[in-house]
Amino acid sequence: MATPTFHHLPAAKRERILAAARTEFSHYSLAEAQVARIIKDAQISRGAFYKYFTGLKDAYQSVFQAAMTAVHAPVKHAVTAPDDLDQFVTAILHSPYAAFLRLYFTVDEGIIAVHPALTDLTPVAWAATVLAHETVRAILITPAAQKALIHRYATVIKHLKED
Repeated sequence: MATPTFHHLPAAKRERILAAARTEFSHYSLAEAQVARIIKDAQISRGAFYKYFTGLKDAYQSVFQAAMTAVHAPVKHAVTAPDDLDQFVTAILHSPYAAFLRLYFTVDEGIIAVHPALTDLTPVAWAATVLAHETVRAILITPAAQKALIHRYATVIKHLKED
């Protein structure tokens, strides 16, 4: 994660740096990303970058954390109802994090896998949550399939609730 020095920067500067990193990681996988492009876009020196992050992986994790915070901020409860999931994924697709998350799910997830344990859920709630996350992942990869994927999700959820 970002260093304490980064967290003490003025908010506008932190946002400019995170936006530059988000842009980089939205166009390039972690393996292909370059500090040079981030620092140019963020208008900071290479030395400053390394005062704020230990490296590209650290910057990536900071963007990932910002993405998760932003996309989950409007969520007040577990998103398991099909209409709620549809609205949730539509909001993600229209967020500044859509391209970043698409690249995460298609390339970087194997490098930076972050999955919640979900150990405090009932079996049905666990299944619904895992399926909801997989549905979001599939829609981010193939946005044109959103309607069909939400329908499939709704069908499975209906069967889960019947059991």
